[in-house]
Amino acid sequence: MIRKPLSRTTLIVVYILLTISIPALVLIVAYVLIMLGWGTGLIGDPPPPTYYAVAWNPNGKELIVAGKGLWLLSDAFQEQAHLKLPDTFGERVVTWSPDAQSIWVAMDGQVLEWDPQSQKLITVIDKSNKISSIDWSPDSQKLVTGTTNKSVQIWNASDRILLQTLAGHTTAVRVVTWNPQKLTEVASGDDSGDVKIWDIGRSVALHSIDSDARLITALAWSPDGRKIAIGDSNGIVKVFDVRSGQITFSTTQSKVGFIVDIAWNPANESVIAVAYSTSVYLWDIDSNTLLKTLNLGDRAVTSLSWNAINTTLAVAFIDSRISLWNTTTGNKLSEKRLEN
Repeated sequence: MIRKPLSRTTLIVVYILLTISIPALVLIVAYVLIMLGWGTGLIGDPPPPTYYAVAWNPNGKELIVAGKGLWLLSDAFQEQAHLKLPDTFGERVVTWSPDAQSIWVAMDGQVLEWDPQSQKLITVIDKSNKISSIDWSPDSQKLVTGTTNKSVQIWNASDRILLQTLAGHTTAVRVVTWNPQKLTEVASGDDSGDVKIWDIGRSVALHSIDSDARLITALAWSPDGRKIAIGDSNGIVKVFDVRSGQITFSTTQSKVGFIVDIAWNPANESVIAVAYSTSVYLWDIDSNTLLKTLNLGDRAVTSLSWNAINTTLAVAFIDSRISLWNTTTGNKLSEKRLEN
């Protein structure tokens, strides 16, 4: 029987339980065993967590959220559409196509397309591919997926035909992202701490970056496509310059948890938002300066998305709350708890 590698969702639950109390260690052990496929027989299963993911429409007017359901929200937090999902749990990855015409969701090893107007949810890539992450090409014509089968796949978006499979990772590929400025360049990160920058035109890895961590948990390209931010399970953020092949920015090991997500300021190439387990930091990577820390309380963060129009940052939490933040002042603008 194949044992699945632990996901970011598992790490979030472990971190929360550990910070609650030392006796919670018993629950941690039980939860890990359950995720690996063993039954403990000692206690009941813990409530299954759901990883909430959030993404702004490229036009900046709407927000899509995937969790126990799918929600389409206006930029004023008005619910425009909602679809309850089947009783599955675990990670969600949601993405708009760059032309803002399609919403695709990766969950439960498959990729689904949602039409909020018709409320239709159709499977576009089935579970046999064991999809863990997705992202669009900048022209909205292709899709890159990462799989727990250790591969990176390139798909034709219109007819869902698999065009290419990139091999080279030795463990599950948890994160993929397409360079927003190049049709032939994608990045992928796996469960052994390895990041690869691929030239899909030649089917070769241009760079291989070892993070010295067990897991790569987040990747984000700079808006100009020249740099990529890398987050890992040690709580370290590195910025890699693709042109020079050098690490140009790095934080020290975090005391506040592992990296959950990274979002690049679309209006400022030097500023990134970094989501740790229960906090979000805004860094200036040119001056190596911590600009702001968003006061989130003790709730676990699961996803970030930066609005390309007005630089509002959307933050998703594991308790189904979504909040909007003014990244200039560091103040919370609004918050909404999603009801399924």
